[in-house]
Amino acid sequence: MIPTSTVLDHVRDAWRRAIPQAVIVLRRVRGVGPFRLATLILAGVLALSLMALITYTAIELARFQRVESRRTTLVYAAGQPLVPGVNVLKIDLAGTLRRLKYAEVRAPVTAPGQFRRDADAWELYLRGIEDDHQRRPARVRLELQGERIAHVLRDGQALGSVVLEPEILTSAATRPGEEYHPVGLADAPRVLVQAVLAAEDHRFFEHGGLDVLGQRGSLAIRGVGAAARAYFRKDVHQLALTEAALIAGMARAPNSYSPAANPERARQRRDAVLGRMRELGWISAADLETGRRQPLRVQTVPMPGQSAPYFTDYVRQEVEQRLGVGVIDSHRGASVHTPLDLTLQRFAEAAVAHGLDQLERNWPRLRRADSAERLQAALIALDPTTGEIRALVGGREYRTSQFNRAVLARRQPGSAFKPFVYLAALSARRGGPAFTPATFVDDAPLTLKVGTTTWSPRNYEDRYEGRVTVRRALEQSLNAATVRVALEIGLPAVIETARGLGIPSPLAPVPATVLGASEVTPLELAGAYLPFANGGVRHPNLSAVTAVYEENGTRLGLQKSDTTQVVPPAEAYVMTSLLQGVIAAGTASSVRALSPAGTMAGKTGTTNDGRDAWFVGYTPTLLALVWVGFDNGEAHGLSGAQAALPIWADFMRLALDAYPTPSFAVPAGVTTVKIDATNGRVANLFCPVVISETFLAGTEPAPCEEHGGVPAPILNLWRRFSDWLRR
Repeated sequence: MIPTSTVLDHVRDAWRRAIPQAVIVLRRVRGVGPFRLATLILAGVLALSLMALITYTAIELARFQRVESRRTTLVYAAGQPLVPGVNVLKIDLAGTLRRLKYAEVRAPVTAPGQFRRDADAWELYLRGIEDDHQRRPARVRLELQGERIAHVLRDGQALGSVVLEPEILTSAATRPGEEYHPVGLADAPRVLVQAVLAAEDHRFFEHGGLDVLGQRGSLAIRGVGAAARAYFRKDVHQLALTEAALIAGMARAPNSYSPAANPERARQRRDAVLGRMRELGWISAADLETGRRQPLRVQTVPMPGQSAPYFTDYVRQEVEQRLGVGVIDSHRGASVHTPLDLTLQRFAEAAVAHGLDQLERNWPRLRRADSAERLQAALIALDPTTGEIRALVGGREYRTSQFNRAVLARRQPGSAFKPFVYLAALSARRGGPAFTPATFVDDAPLTLKVGTTTWSPRNYEDRYEGRVTVRRALEQSLNAATVRVALEIGLPAVIETARGLGIPSPLAPVPATVLGASEVTPLELAGAYLPFANGGVRHPNLSAVTAVYEENGTRLGLQKSDTTQVVPPAEAYVMTSLLQGVIAAGTASSVRALSPAGTMAGKTGTTNDGRDAWFVGYTPTLLALVWVGFDNGEAHGLSGAQAALPIWADFMRLALDAYPTPSFAVPAGVTTVKIDATNGRVANLFCPVVISETFLAGTEPAPCEEHGGVPAPILNLWRRFSDWLRR
């Protein structure tokens, strides 16, 4: 290819020579005869036309060079893990294998790239699995129990897991506002190649590729891969004859022949391509007649063709931040690998779309005619162990708005901030915890003087419960009780705790901050919850990139920040126990049936002005955050349980169906004690209401002396004897 800079230099030089000559010609036209004048004018027009052609060619060459660069730097999702417990139907294993160009066979698999399935097992001949630090082809057998993988075997030997090859997400050079799904010529179906050749030049087979420049509002559709997904919800290899002809016909003028904008012109152009294919003998007369009778079946409002568009925008930002601006463009042939789980991403996108539609149906006052003013949501899913982003949805519709709310929106977290208050209260780092889950606090109206004004925290719907335990205060998200806890331990301790967990945004040292009045981004709030889920470890960078390789396989160095143990594992577990109560008996109790008890924890978030609704919840293997609100800050008046929790529940239900989760492991330094619920003391045989409570070892309360009148030594002896009998 001719360097673009050279072409542009020639164009500039030609224009510099042409303009003075044109001026000289115009100065000489006086006194020239009519015939000679006409000749000069004609020559000038021809010269200007030639210069316009050269200029257009240079611009197109520059554009083509950018497209070529874009095609050679690819972004990959994470490979699909296959481990015992995974539901092969929920993860759409068959669809994943087909997208990876695996062929389904009926006989036993004999070559890489084949798979076979029956009722109780799948056989896969994988193109490569890790073996002695190399990827080698291997035959793998997945034995099923129902729809779930029971065993992963290779040559009869059990494997812990295998991972499929990663799928291509997009080009790393794709800019915000574009949809581009790279497709190699070898991956394009023959019918599409023939349709393109018939539409453009049947003797020319030296094209480096095809870039269909379609436009959908503010969103550009780049390439046949994106077009296939956008207009037909198919991968390119699934295109039928008439669909391939329509896309090929769009290449000449994508917007003029757009089936969404100009369906009749698109149909006529499709039929013309089919006619040309018949003339070349590439389809039969019957194919032509059948194809022309086919109605135009496309999405009138096309769905996004690119998977995870908000995520891929963020990938580019992260690569530039960690490797430098321009690295992607300068390393042609590079590959960017990400931790995105396409199964979870599909669940996340579906949950957001369905959840927002449902909210508008249930509360018609939330509907807006202008698409730019509609109710919005963001969803982030993180791996607690690695801190990697497994799924990300930055808004309702990427084609309408490319603003990534998951990363860039700054909103008040409301009650979702409260766990940081209670962690500070439970923490033993200040010489012994002042509070335990069984400590009683007062939940009653209070008024504080803040500067020259007064401030009164109000409970949701102005309901106050009086004397409650710390557990009850957090489960029911009681504002007045939370403020009292924060004032007792001190606002600096709360802010220090939030900072340690990973909240870098400004936090004002005022009482309203403990109720979530300071703004944060959804991504940083999700990251600050990770230490609760993973045993107290903070991940400074919530990564969207796992590795970047040059074309020759050399791995580019990505600077990584070390993880930090910011909370002792025992304290993290006690906080998880409290947040499990939010789901078991608190503001999120509507989702407690999603999974067995002890496997989920979380917290609702609602701002007093009704502008922001949140839910952050997690299992030992997955943390997900949902935010709902209007971009302009308009109040929607819904709680976190009403607006955000249903979306989180839809997502988590699908995720748990696909990937089962274990219970939280109990670390050393944690004890479970039966207490008297009426006074928070260790229960005896005569206490009226006895419950189990979780404590840091050494912080258990004193024995109850209100009931039974039995001396403590005798009571302890009886309890030990009873425990021995139960063994």
